Amino acid sequence: MTIAPATLSIRIARCERGWASTFVPPAGAPIARLLRGKRPEEAAVLVPRLFSLCGAAQEAAIRSAFGLPVPAALTSRIGAEILTEHVLRLCLVWPSVLGLAPDREAVTLARNALADDGAARALRRRLFAPLDGAPRDLSDLSTYRSAADSAPAQLLNEVMTQWDGHWGQADLPEFAPARPVEWDRATQGGRPVENSPAGRTRSDLLAAIAERHGKGIVWRIAARLVEVDRLLAGDPAGDPAKGAAEAARGTLLVRGEGDADGISAFERLSPTDFALAPGGLLETALATLPLEADAPTGRVARFIVETVDPCVVTEIEVADA
Repeated sequence: MTIAPATLSIRIARCERGWASTFVPPAGAPIARLLRGKRPEEAAVLVPRLFSLCGAAQEAAIRSAFGLPVPAALTSRIGAEILTEHVLRLCLVWPSVLGLAPDREAVTLARNALADDGAARALRRRLFAPLDGAPRDLSDLSTYRSAADSAPAQLLNEVMTQWDGHWGQADLPEFAPARPVEWDRATQGGRPVENSPAGRTRSDLLAAIAERHGKGIVWRIAARLVEVDRLLAGDPAGDPAKGAAEAARGTLLVRGEGDADGISAFERLSPTDFALAPGGLLETALATLPLEADAPTGRVARFIVETVDPCVVTEIEVADA
């Protein structure tokens, strides 16, 4: 059995401050009830089967939460999941939102790139030309996007030449795996946090983008490029910690209790939960939408949502308050 993606409803309306968003998230699946009485080993197999995305990351988070070993092969699968999801967004989903040409061949190559050197080399050429890898600084970024030799470069060029860099910005504290989490609110230290690929990725390019353009759409696109480059270069995905595993959209958290009779309690927090927290990433980013009457507000809103990537089907309504 697989749990089909449910729908996240987003309503965006004008208010005194500019734009305000309300979210109606999908009803959560009754995972805790489904797992009650099962052994942790069974849960590690069952939960990835219930959801269609990031199965390896979910298995690793469950195994580490209950003190089970996390095989190296599972960590490798996490890297493959992250790579494939990033390329899917960079080359198919996001270009389609902006009416740009997708690159389906890149998505096909990504599925085998970590196991096939030929596919990895071909994917690197398709993604990074005329550079040999992800841009390293703002000068590289300018060369890369201006050449527009790839779907991600065309995407960046469109956003950086046609859109206001302020749109989609959200300067939140970065998620820190070692810090306690308020599970009922998906916050840390009582504050919403940035639990995303951009929040966990460190590079000179991302630091320069954040300083020059802010932590917005360009920063999020570039972070996925940087992670893809590192994975193709052989860097592993982060090792799962106690009840935590890196996934394509951020860090996935699991906690639970159990004994010889099986699991008695189980909780799961996804990057989407953090993004939807009050005052969190999605609300903050959508508050930056353009106010001009002739601005492409609906299109910008859709692209902001897609780059935050809440991992569920979304319905967006933009209305005047």
